[in-house]
Amino acid sequence: MTDDVSRDVPTATSHPDSASMRLLPWATTDGNPCFLISDGDGLLSQLADDIEAELTSSATDVLAGVRAVLADQQADSRLLRFALERAAESLDDVLRVTKSVGTRFPETNCGASAGEDDGPKLPAESFG
Repeated sequence: MTDDVSRDVPTATSHPDSASMRLLPWATTDGNPCFLISDGDGLLSQLADDIEAELTSSATDVLAGVRAVLADQQADSRLLRFALERAAESLDDVLRVTKSVGTRFPETNCGASAGEDDGPKLPAESFG
């Protein structure tokens, strides 16, 4: 999958059903993103879950292969180029998966400014 994952994903303000809208891990024949509007329990949702898991697993294998090529001092430019192309394809796939997963979960305060976090407060002594 070598489509552009930087395209805008619809948000709550751009689509009334965004709470149930899912970016799928594949694109149209024109390279446009595909979306599914459902409750998340259907056959297509399960297929998308399975494909996302496979893409993530495949990326782990590609990363191991790329590291092996990089460790090989005798690797020629053809082999390095092949490894880099596979790494780019896997990164594209994983970015699409993370964007999809990110749109399905509510936002958190992870990026909150100082003083805005409602999380637990620990005294300085807790850190040694």
